[in-house]
Amino acid sequence: MSFRSKSKHLTILAALVIGFLCSCQSMPDSSQFDNAPLLGVIFDGASRGVQGFSVSLDYKTNGSTDINGKFNFPAVSRGKHHLEAIKAGYQSISLDFNFDVRSQIVYMTALSFRDYLAQAESAMQRHDFLHAQEQVALALKLQAKDAVALYLLATIKVSLGAYADGYGILKDLLAANVHEVAVYLLLIDIAAQASQFHDEILKAISADSSISQIPAIAKALERIKSTPSKETP
Repeated sequence: MSFRSKSKHLTILAALVIGFLCSCQSMPDSSQFDNAPLLGVIFDGASRGVQGFSVSLDYKTNGSTDINGKFNFPAVSRGKHHLEAIKAGYQSISLDFNFDVRSQIVYMTALSFRDYLAQAESAMQRHDFLHAQEQVALALKLQAKDAVALYLLATIKVSLGAYADGYGILKDLLAANVHEVAVYLLLIDIAAQASQFHDEILKAISADSSISQIPAIAKALERIKSTPSKETP
C-alpha cells in the first residue's frame, strides 16, 4: 500500500473517531433530569409478574400493575421517593429509594398466601417444622381462617409434640364444618401419641358411623385400638 493510500485511510479513521466522540458528547446524561417516567415490576415468589397490585408513590399518586406485573408513573422527580403496594392475598410491600437515573427500573417481590404455604410444605419435607410453622403463621395473616393452612399448622404442632395445640386447631376445623378424612386421621394420630386425648377422640369418632365407617378411618381406628397409646408428660 502506498504512502498516499495509507494517509487516506488514516484520515477516514480519524474522521470516524471524531464523529463518534462528538455523538457521545451530544447524548444526554441519564443522571441529569428534573422529571422522568418511573417504571417498576412486582413479582411473586416464583418470579412471575403479578397483576392487580395497587401501587402508591409518596402516599398520594396511585397506579396499578398490569398483566405482567408492571407499573408506570409518567413524571417522577429526581430524588428520594417512597413506594407502597397492596393486593389481597399477598404481603404488603414498601420501598424507599433514590430515583437518580432516568432509565432506572424498580423491582419488588411480594409473597402470596400460596407462596407461604409452598414454603411451609417444603420445610415440612425437610423436617424443619419450626420454619414451617413460621411460614404458615405468615400465610394465616393473609387468610386467617383458611382450612388448608390451619390443617397444616395442626400437623406441624403434632410433629413438634404440641398435641394440645394441634387438637385445639382440629376441633375448631370440625366446628367450622371441615369434615375431611385427613382431619380425622390426624386426630387419631394425636390419640395414639397423647394419652390424655386418647379416649375422648376415639369415643367422638366411633360415635359417628358416617365417619368411623370410612375405610381409611376404620382401619386407623382398628390399629389404634390394638395398640396402647403412648404416655405423654
